[in-house]
Amino acid sequence: MPSFVVDPILCTTPEAEEARSLGQWLEALDRWLDAAERSPFEWKHVHPCTVALFEVGRFPAFESLRRARDTTGIDRV
Repeated sequence: MPSFVVDPILCTTPEAEEARSLGQWLEALDRWLDAAERSPFEWKHVHPCTVALFEVGRFPAFESLRRARDTTGIDRV
């Protein structure tokens, strides 16, 4: 079965804290995650890239997603 490696840029949180940009990013992330969950293929990621993004605060961890939700008022995360 084929598998796909996720490009880290796809899940990197946006630099801007503007509500509109964050809202667009959250909606795109929601669509992408929905497609990945429905996919019959295995999805992988490059762990060192994930760690590096997390270390600089750009990985969509619980805290950053909550902050984006609070900034935008979107409660779909």
